[in-house]
Amino acid sequence: MAKFSDDAYERAYENIKNKNKKTSNESSTGKDKNENKSNASKEIDFRQKSIFGTVDFGIDIDKYLEEDDEGNAWYVIHTEAGRENILIDRMKQIFTEDEMKECFLVKRERRRRLRGKWTVVVENIFKGYIFVVAKKPEKVFFKLKEIPMFSKILTIGEYNFIPLSRKEIEFISKFGANRRDHTAKISTIDLNEGDEIEYIGGDLAMFAGQIKKIDKHKRRAVIEVEMFGRKTEIYMDVDFLQKKEV
Repeated sequence: MAKFSDDAYERAYENIKNKNKKTSNESSTGKDKNENKSNASKEIDFRQKSIFGTVDFGIDIDKYLEEDDEGNAWYVIHTEAGRENILIDRMKQIFTEDEMKECFLVKRERRRRLRGKWTVVVENIFKGYIFVVAKKPEKVFFKLKEIPMFSKILTIGEYNFIPLSRKEIEFISKFGANRRDHTAKISTIDLNEGDEIEYIGGDLAMFAGQIKKIDKHKRRAVIEVEMFGRKTEIYMDVDFLQKKEV
């Protein structure tokens, strides 16, 4: 794991707290909808079996499926990479807000050299995965199965309709949390002479405890997380603070 100086975590926490305070002040309701609530839900790995094996699902989904603090189930539809936006546009057309709260991709800003110039682009992190939030996922599933463009990709046996665990929900929720755009922007960090992290600014501060290493040459942080039943490394571009000459 990446090494942090003694006060790096405290600085990262202050950065997050200040951003959340700003967001809260800008809210018309003045309430924090993302206030943490205790949740003693069991960690059950549904990937070992189909949760949609029968019409009544064979199990009590409402009892066992992991939910967020607003009672919504989070899951992913595994589809063909490159067609995600087409499917999202179609889903937004056929579902009401009561049926499906949200469907989205998780993205990040990256630097790319295009036509000899460095530019910032936004790219999909989990290619082929559409994240969906709904209170009744079984209704979403069966309604999608009635549509030709979805019927081929929603295959029960291949587990293409995958519920997320509580830890996965918390992780995905961090991307663009302050803006609610599900996109991690390029962040700023500062390293001391021993290459320990002294400061983290921006979206990367949300993932301070999951930073595996800092690649100084490629100017990116490597985050390690377990997603979809396997450990995954996610890269996030960073800028380094300019050292002031004394």
